[in-house]
Amino acid sequence: MDRRGAVIVLAVSTLIAIAALGPSPASAALASASADRHCRNVSLRYDGAVLTATRGLTARRTTCTIARKVAHGWLSGAEGTVEPPHPLGFTCHHSSDGTRMTCARGAARVRWRYASASASAVAAGRVRAARAATGATRRAMVRAAQRYARSNGPYRSFHVARAVVSSVDRRWGAVRLVPPDGNSATVLLKRSGGHWTAKALGTAFECDLAPRGVVKDLLGSCYADGS
Repeated sequence: MDRRGAVIVLAVSTLIAIAALGPSPASAALASASADRHCRNVSLRYDGAVLTATRGLTARRTTCTIARKVAHGWLSGAEGTVEPPHPLGFTCHHSSDGTRMTCARGAARVRWRYASASASAVAAGRVRAARAATGATRRAMVRAAQRYARSNGPYRSFHVARAVVSSVDRRWGAVRLVPPDGNSATVLLKRSGGHWTAKALGTAFECDLAPRGVVKDLLGSCYADGS
């Protein structure tokens, strides 16, 4: 065998040996960084009750510690302000149906779904069945709800506990407001001509105040007229 042939045989043998050893530590680390890490979920509580929580929280190209801070920052900020926050510099977007969230900063990704309501939360009238309102829709709903609440009560400021659009009829929505005294109330809204208008303010509503199934979808419960 000449020298050239020996070099080729040596090169092939080297490649086979490298393949047998498996991926290098560097490539393995890169693959690990690109994979989703499953993290402990986080929840947002108010007055001892769970307002909302994550399910299936994952982190990609970042740590679970960061992912949990981002998720908690979003939940606490988005539930309390008209303008969505940017926790730790991440930009967050809901899925089209409002059930999933993706937060991005460069190549890093944090994702979660929203947990389903417990039986006690539904019984208490907390909104879960309807989809979360986002973007311009959420801002318009919150403005209309706060304006109506201010004109029908003594308070000027509110914590926005929830803003949702009905999955039964997307023309209807609800915003749950918590004033300084902690006694929360919900504003029932209807969209007409591109504008949201408040229809009622209270802690419970008649089932027929909106089209069939809408009030129960938004609040988790309703009562029949005269009951």
